[in-house]
Amino acid sequence: MKNPYLRRNSSLVTSIPVETSPLDAYLQFLDKICHQAKVFSLYKDGWSVSATESGTYALSIWQSESLARVMQQGKWAEFEVREIAFLEFIEQTLPFLRKQRMVLMLDLNLEGKYISADAIKLLSDLKKYLYLLSRKEPHLFFEKILPLPRLVRIHH
Repeated sequence: MKNPYLRRNSSLVTSIPVETSPLDAYLQFLDKICHQAKVFSLYKDGWSVSATESGTYALSIWQSESLARVMQQGKWAEFEVREIAFLEFIEQTLPFLRKQRMVLMLDLNLEGKYISADAIKLLSDLKKYLYLLSRKEPHLFFEKILPLPRLVRIHH
């Protein structure tokens, strides 16, 4: 006999949002920027720089144009979304941020949540990820979309 009080509602199971861990979000960020070979930031007479809770200056970057567009309001309403090519990002932007002792705010959202990343750590993690991709998806390197990992310099 079936239990008349037992209700099965599969929509409850699928409608509960799953929170992504910071590590998973960071790995997703690395994967996305490597596959598309670019990052996005906001620009108006200079890049969108903020301060972290500790007062350290931080450059805000996003893995997609749409995530960056969401932030075009308030103090950044007049900023435009600009693409930063992957090579420029790893060869110029990250070393510059390291010299300036700035950090990065990855995928900052309207609630003020972001993934904090040190420039040298991000560069090191990108180099490791490029090695992984060179084994899994070598076509990305044959087409010169991504630099060979051995050519990425961490200490300038």
